Amino acid sequence: MRNDNSSSDRGRGAFLALVLGSLAGLAGLIFLVFVTNGFFAWVILIGLGITLFMGLHYILWGRSFEQSVAAERAALLDSDED
Repeated sequence: MRNDNSSSDRGRGAFLALVLGSLAGLAGLIFLVFVTNGFFAWVILIGLGITLFMGLHYILWGRSFEQSVAAERAALLDSDED
């Protein structure tokens, strides 16, 4: 008999849910673009632009800041353990 609780079955189920959810979301976005006569496309583009800006901001500033305070954080954690 087959075990329904195996990790591969759960992984497949999660992947299927992700794909179907993404397709439904994409269909909804396309519907909104058509219903608003293209206006919602600008909303999507502005949202993508903001997301791109946030990603670049993290890569250029946040990651370097995280690396620069890593030694400080490690020293603080070591002092808390004592």
